[in-house]
Amino acid sequence: MAEWQGPAAGLAVLEGFLPPAWLAGSNLWAATLADLQRRCGHTQLAERHREAALRLAPTPVIAAALGRRLTPK
Repeated sequence: MAEWQGPAAGLAVLEGFLPPAWLAGSNLWAATLADLQRRCGHTQLAERHREAALRLAPTPVIAAALGRRLTPK
């Protein structure tokens, strides 16, 4: 949805979605929220989700990749 109609549309879908516990507490969910919030210009929310994604990353390699991907340009 975010790629088709923009990041705000993607966030709108996710806000109405209750993720399963395994996803809600994962780096994947946090990284997705961080990316969409950043793309919407919500800097503080994006940073909060970015930090969670990095903290929840299962390996240092994944954390480094997420750090590169989610760092504002």
